[in-house]
Amino acid sequence: MRGADRGLELWWWVVTDPREKPASPDPKGDKPAEERPPAPPPVFTVTEPSRRLEEVLARYLDRPIPIDDATRDLWKVHGLRLVSVPLRDLERVQSSLRLTGTVHRQWFGEITRWTDIVRGPEFDQTRLILVGDKPEEVRPGRIRLLARCWISPEAPGADTPSSRAAAGPGAALRLELVPQYEPSVSERPRFQLLTAAAGEELPGAYPHLMARADFRSAGTIRTPGAPTADDVDALVIVSDAPEADWRRPPRPREDPEEDTVHFEPLQTLGEAMLSMPQVKSASGLAPRSRAVIILIPRIPERFELLAR
Repeated sequence: MRGADRGLELWWWVVTDPREKPASPDPKGDKPAEERPPAPPPVFTVTEPSRRLEEVLARYLDRPIPIDDATRDLWKVHGLRLVSVPLRDLERVQSSLRLTGTVHRQWFGEITRWTDIVRGPEFDQTRLILVGDKPEEVRPGRIRLLARCWISPEAPGADTPSSRAAAGPGAALRLELVPQYEPSVSERPRFQLLTAAAGEELPGAYPHLMARADFRSAGTIRTPGAPTADDVDALVIVSDAPEADWRRPPRPREDPEEDTVHFEPLQTLGEAMLSMPQVKSASGLAPRSRAVIILIPRIPERFELLAR
């Protein structure tokens, strides 16, 4: 049995957008200074992270990810953004966001069968979601993300040192991801579905969104100095509307007090899996909540078929 030192590790957070400060009229008005009421003394000040998720991750948009560009663009059309973030930066990214709840960490290791690593919120009524640019009616259930991964030998390249090549092949992690619609079923049918999951057929999956990623070990990353595990990039998955431009500030919302009919756009496949619908209240739309999925590859420096 190989230990828990190779394979896939998953972190996930729930973040909310910063609270917007609605514009309010000056209570002092245009009164002369001598007629204005004195301002109340400050009692205490509460500060919280106020940076938007898009603002924090925008600096990493130009970093390469181990998934081809065509698949990355296709996931964006379906409301899923893929970003590579250095492992050493994760704590800084986390501290600059407005988190709801705790930070979750889960160890998967090598997954030989399709396993759901992300389970979206369950909806109990038939609803419409956007699959690409077309609305699709889905019955009660949830959207989840399936994965499988394994350690494989890495083919030596032209720039691989001869001493390292003689020591044995390097290691890589092959990760495959695909979203899937899971209908609401009772516990007994669910158990039957799990026991029958040995086959390659994935009912309800979206095969056109199959993504394959190859992560290299820290020992093969070409950076100045001795490479460490912190040189590995984590693959971050978040949801957002396809037309959202992370490099520009968000557009201001309309005045919630206006007597207009407000239509919420349909959620994309990614938003249905990784975000909660906004709730409208007397003060306007509540801040959006989204899950941030962080996939961390744990790869040995050398590939070994058997444990020592």
